[in-house]
Amino acid sequence: MRIFSASSITRRESRNKWLAAAEAAARGTVERETQKSNAEPKRYLVDGMEILMSTSPAVPGHGIVQFKGLVEGTAVRGRSVLEIWRQQLQQQLGGEQQLLHDLLQETRTSALQRLAEAAAAVGANAVVSVRLVTSGLQRMHVEYTAYGTAVRIAKSAAASSN
Repeated sequence: MRIFSASSITRRESRNKWLAAAEAAARGTVERETQKSNAEPKRYLVDGMEILMSTSPAVPGHGIVQFKGLVEGTAVRGRSVLEIWRQQLQQQLGGEQQLLHDLLQETRTSALQRLAEAAAAVGANAVVSVRLVTSGLQRMHVEYTAYGTAVRIAKSAAASSN
């Protein structure tokens, strides 16, 4: 008799939901479900080509034509000793940590841009199921990895007629 932990069941449920969403996208049934969403995909330009990114398994108003596979973009940014001293002084004074905020935002933006570049490199025009992972703020650096499924999409007939 095999005993499952709560975390293994949660991982399995999450994996099953993702697989069901991917299968539905392959059949073209996700499109109808996601058209209800008002969330606009993020747009990135890579060598004049627009790459759409969505955290959902599909892009609203578009159908998935072809799956290109997993793509990722990683960015690591370091801080200078001067920035660390300024940040430590700012911590003592209290308030928002603007230096850290800027560092995190710049690193996140770089990771997403690199994800778009990776998608363009495999011939995709969109990335679905986008996720971000961070190492958090380490002593001297911060790292973000953005990953998702690269796909070719086309406007759906329903979206074109609106």
